Amino acid sequence: MNASIIREDSFSKTMTLTVEPWLKKRRTILWARRTSGQSICCERYLADAPRGVILISHGFTDSAAKYAEIIWYFLQEGYHVYIPEHCGHGRSYRLTDDLSLVHIDSYERYLEDFLAVARMVQKDISSHPAVAPRAGNSRDSRKISIYAHSMGGGIAAAAAARNPALFREIILSAPMIRPLTGPVPYHLAGAVTVIQCSLGKQADYVSGQHPYAGPEDFTTGAAVSRPRFDYYQAIKAAHPLFQTSAASNGWLRASMKLSRELMTHAWEKAGLPMLIFQAEQDSFVSADAQTAFAALRNRKSPGSTTLQRIPGTKHEIYNSSDPVLAVYWREIFDFLDND
Repeated sequence: MNASIIREDSFSKTMTLTVEPWLKKRRTILWARRTSGQSICCERYLADAPRGVILISHGFTDSAAKYAEIIWYFLQEGYHVYIPEHCGHGRSYRLTDDLSLVHIDSYERYLEDFLAVARMVQKDISSHPAVAPRAGNSRDSRKISIYAHSMGGGIAAAAAARNPALFREIILSAPMIRPLTGPVPYHLAGAVTVIQCSLGKQADYVSGQHPYAGPEDFTTGAAVSRPRFDYYQAIKAAHPLFQTSAASNGWLRASMKLSRELMTHAWEKAGLPMLIFQAEQDSFVSADAQTAFAALRNRKSPGSTTLQRIPGTKHEIYNSSDPVLAVYWREIFDFLDND
């Protein structure tokens, strides 16, 4: 990795004075048109001397703005970056007027949207600086590499299984192979959600969740790095479209169906190289499901999947301490370079 990790002790200053202005000059907003006038917002960033293309699939309640540091690292390493905002997030279309609520009618919508964006990316990159072939690798260098977190990891893994020809390799960071449901047992939460949806309450909040009420509590959140956590919380507080904070019954039901898809079909359909990062402490997604998913893929295609548990991390591994991130990003770029 050529770029240095942005230090925690000067994180906000570096992001504000260096990273944000540099990214702003390279940012272009693209729109992937879907049905009935609905559109997915996708930010594009072009590298100076490109050697690859990265498609980022963000996590639950996230927006593209949360991934500025990640985008910076990929660009510094010579990767064009595209980051769409999933349905119900950021500036993309929504199925509810409540800006706090993430609601979806089917996980299929996520997959279809993601694949539509991937096809748009393939067309778009043909009109921009050519991607140089990787040394010692004769495969199509314009194929898309995926970096995906949490919910976005589940979406990306299932979508790639539907159309592996679009993609080159997949990096999953704390992927949502199966969501965790807090103190309520998973199957009980699923049964309650089915009942709620059958009663016409698909777009109601999951029990215990609530509208956005300001910055989250760091102590119960998904980040280890306080400066990184505070940086995005300030951005989120200032932009209503980024203030998604809770799941609908429909979203929970869809995420459980996505999990079933991943564990019964998707694992065996895409032989693409995959690197999975697992957080040491994760209260949002199941580590056991990640381990089982990786084992199933390796049983089908031996050596296709690497599972790496990262000490000193919570769910948002990319929001860890500087020493952890130095290892994390070195592993990512080694995987991209060596695959």
